[in-house]
Amino acid sequence: MIILNTTKLTEIFVLVDDFMQEFTPYYDHKLLGSQVWRGKMSKSEIMTILIFFHLSGIRCFF
Repeated sequence: MIILNTTKLTEIFVLVDDFMQEFTPYYDHKLLGSQVWRGKMSKSEIMTILIFFHLSGIRCFF
């Protein structure tokens, strides 16, 4: 089992954020129409939460 803590969370976020900075221009170019991200959280924050959740082994998101 992977031990998750705030240091690991920060490490995951940095990796995801670096990836999203490279991937977002390509992704935005492929969108149909003028769809723009208008969320309060960044895409990197959302992806980090999802990855951390899946690595945690917890099966309930509540």
